[in-house]
Amino acid sequence: MGEAEDHVRIVLPRRCLVVLSGIPASGKSTFAHRHFRPTEVVSSDWCRATICDDAINQAASRDAFDLMHDIIAKRMKFNRLCVADATHLTHASRKRLIDLSGRYGYPACLIVFDVAADECKRRDARRPDFRVGEDVIDDHASRLAVDVDRLGAEGFFGVWVLGTDQVDQVEVVFETHAAEKERPDRRAIEP
Repeated sequence: MGEAEDHVRIVLPRRCLVVLSGIPASGKSTFAHRHFRPTEVVSSDWCRATICDDAINQAASRDAFDLMHDIIAKRMKFNRLCVADATHLTHASRKRLIDLSGRYGYPACLIVFDVAADECKRRDARRPDFRVGEDVIDDHASRLAVDVDRLGAEGFFGVWVLGTDQVDQVEVVFETHAAEKERPDRRAIEP
């Protein structure tokens, strides 16, 4: 594929929830840090580390995701852009975010990182901080579904699937849509 074919332009509403999905070491966090402000990104790994000082301690996952969704809800309350950085491989994990975004009148956009498990294993082995291991990557890879039609039917405003060669060729731009200019009824978003 040539460079023009690899280039992907992702146009996002300024006020939205961006859901990143992909197996470990597929480039989600690197992408998030490259294209969004640190305060806009809410990572499940960061939430785990905040709770128990261990970003990969799966015993803390339920609490970490509760914290992650609470932070996202608070950001939406203040009309802030939110980026949910986690694997989000199951319909249930994405539905929880779709429901949350609907509660606050936010469009939810999905970016899927379709990177081969072997490449993710190579990347994981080179990580300087923490590694999830080959077994975890294989398990997650078996659950990754890259059926754009099905993902779009889940209620996402937009779905983008990025292959290995496209992740570094992405341009993220923000556009203000007429629908965004209407502020949701405050009663609908107050807890």
